Amino acid sequence: MKKKNFTTLLRGGVLILLVIGGILKTSAQSNLVLQADFEGQDLRYGWDFAQSCCSYSLTTTEALKRTGKKALRVELRKTDSTIASGKRAELIENTYPFPPDSNREWWAFSTFFPEDFKRDSVYEALAQWHFSATGSTAVAGSPPLSFQIFKGDFIIDLKYDSVDINIDKGANVKRKVFNLGPWEKGVWNDWIFQYHFSPDNDGYLKIWKNGKLILEYNGSNFYRGSHPPYFKLGLYKWAWNTGWNVPAEVSVLNTRVYYIDNVKIGNKEAILNDFIIPANETGNLQPIANAGTKQLASFPVTYATVNGSNSYDPDGKIVEYKWTQESGPNTPIMWTPGSAITRVTNLLPGKYIFRLTVKDSLGATAFSTVEVEARASTPVNLSPNVNAGSTKQVILPTNATTLSGAGSYDPDGVVNAYKWSQESGPTQASISNPDSQNTMVSNLSKGNYYFKLTVTDDKGGIGTGYVQVYVDGTVSSGTGVNLPPIAVVGADQYIVSPQSTADLDGSGSYDLDGTISKYTWVQLSGPRSSPMTTPSGSKTQVTGLVEGTYTYRLYITDDKGLAGISPLITIQVGPPIKEKLPNFAPVLLLADSSLTVTLPTNSVTLDATKSYDPDGRIVRYSWVQLSGPKASPMTAPSAPLNTINWLVEGTFTYRLYITDDSTATVISPLIKVNVVSPATGMANHETAVESGNMDVSGNLILAKKGLVVYPNPVAEEFDIILNNKVMGKGEVMVYDLLGRLIFKDAFRKENDILRKKIKAAGLLPGQYLLDIRVGTGYRETKKLIKK
Repeated sequence: MKKKNFTTLLRGGVLILLVIGGILKTSAQSNLVLQADFEGQDLRYGWDFAQSCCSYSLTTTEALKRTGKKALRVELRKTDSTIASGKRAELIENTYPFPPDSNREWWAFSTFFPEDFKRDSVYEALAQWHFSATGSTAVAGSPPLSFQIFKGDFIIDLKYDSVDINIDKGANVKRKVFNLGPWEKGVWNDWIFQYHFSPDNDGYLKIWKNGKLILEYNGSNFYRGSHPPYFKLGLYKWAWNTGWNVPAEVSVLNTRVYYIDNVKIGNKEAILNDFIIPANETGNLQPIANAGTKQLASFPVTYATVNGSNSYDPDGKIVEYKWTQESGPNTPIMWTPGSAITRVTNLLPGKYIFRLTVKDSLGATAFSTVEVEARASTPVNLSPNVNAGSTKQVILPTNATTLSGAGSYDPDGVVNAYKWSQESGPTQASISNPDSQNTMVSNLSKGNYYFKLTVTDDKGGIGTGYVQVYVDGTVSSGTGVNLPPIAVVGADQYIVSPQSTADLDGSGSYDLDGTISKYTWVQLSGPRSSPMTTPSGSKTQVTGLVEGTYTYRLYITDDKGLAGISPLITIQVGPPIKEKLPNFAPVLLLADSSLTVTLPTNSVTLDATKSYDPDGRIVRYSWVQLSGPKASPMTAPSAPLNTINWLVEGTFTYRLYITDDSTATVISPLIKVNVVSPATGMANHETAVESGNMDVSGNLILAKKGLVVYPNPVAEEFDIILNNKVMGKGEVMVYDLLGRLIFKDAFRKENDILRKKIKAAGLLPGQYLLDIRVGTGYRETKKLIKK
């Protein structure tokens, strides 16, 4: 193998250096023995070896670079095969010819950790100055110097042995660890190491970070009886090695990616300035400040949200945001002036100018201004909410089913019209009453159909919903039937204009009896088309959003061709319509949390129909099986009433997740279904709602009759739980001991059990009277103690 990948030409007494593959291998006169900027086609030019397993381990990329056009991308996975007795992806220099060159003293390179770079609980070596013993017997051990990260910090691990390592076999190795400070994500760091290696006291080590000297050590720093060090750069994680069993070092990650650029190695005649990246190469560009577009606060709303999250630094990272007011009819309250997004309250009629100043990681600043106008508003029509029903399953020869939009409604008016249409399917189905709330679809063939319901309100607002009809060709026997995949997506989103991007995540989708082979994101409605970055990926970003409401669905296909469809996902862009009180979580009520089924009965119904939201409505139900002898298909996993089929003997466990229209989610306690053989008999049936008991944890209420205030004394918030038969409008009021009204709120009691969550953070410590009334038939007063 030819070690030095460069060519020298002597013409007219002048030495000409040719750069090959992005590596400059210079003559001894230049003081640099290697310079790698990874600009060429082969990143390994100039290096002796690369210890890596896979095509992705060491690659070049144009996505991130310190200078020039490319950088080195290092990726290591826990599942990688073992290379040189470890999990590693490293470039190696100064191993050939052997013994290594003794004239090296300077090493420099730049590192970049991306935004998804997570903290791990183990040591990870980024660079190593390794050793080869001089004796005939190979003596192995840890390198005398290594540059590592451990948890949240950069560290230097330095070892030395003043006794010949060939004799003591490392028995006298001493260790020193130096902390170089916390690592950061999203920024390039330039490192320079001057390593004068020696087993005696004349050794020294100096380290510069971004041009600043951060470590100076004098003393022994090498192994006696060793050849000069050879250099390894990349990533080595010994905690990923097969058989590693150290309780104090357990990795919590499976993949690691980071970036390297501008590698330089110099001899003993080099100086610090040879390794500092010149200012004209650094080229710090000024950040771009974007305070957003004009905001309108329509009264009675007295606040606005200003958004500077579209600000960016073209060659680094924004590290500081600062909002200030330049003009306006008064001085409003700015909630978080040091954040990219802040709410401004107590606005008066008129125009305001706010300034956003941003600073990048190298100290450059820029500013932008935005106008906020507060004025009278006009009513905004809310679009109808559409519920096209749960997924239907039809078993041939039956080839028809009924669809219902009865759950649809208009939040600020009435529904005027319904329209059913077929969105997709293997054949064209017949729709008997396309303009009715309920209709029958027929002439179905085997496969998946999707039908769309379009609802129009009395002010012309339009909403859409979808329902899946799955037609199977054979009667299910309970075994050997391919189960449809489950599409799991995130909650509805609200973003503030001028933010124009949002992320959709379907990576939590799964297939109980196979794998997911295809993802397809589809936009269903919106003010305009929103391009997607990866519409066929499990995750995608939608761009180009403007003010309005967008809806999306995720369609997935498993490895046997069966499709699944996600619930409707809504992204609303724009300022809030009105000031809202703190959202109260929905109340989850189960008919039973422990059920017993005796075979041959092999199905059970889980009932959460009495669940409700005290200040809104429940928009999503999600039943999830956690354990059991086998997967148990559900007839309505997204409805409050859900039947589980094909049960076998054993214990099954489930949880229910419910989400309200403000995205607050409540998780049920563990729901157990015990399936027993006929010989065992029917076990005692225990209900979840049991007189005389109350458990507020998990939002499942087991309440006794009457009024309960929990907790009392109260710290930040408390629950009012009222269990009686009185229905109607009600009020809850809090008075101090002088009879002054401190708090008042209204509600409507429509169920036996009412639950309201009250914020108490504004109450001063002391005693209060809580007065609750329902209609003219119920009133009760309790003492309330604030801690």
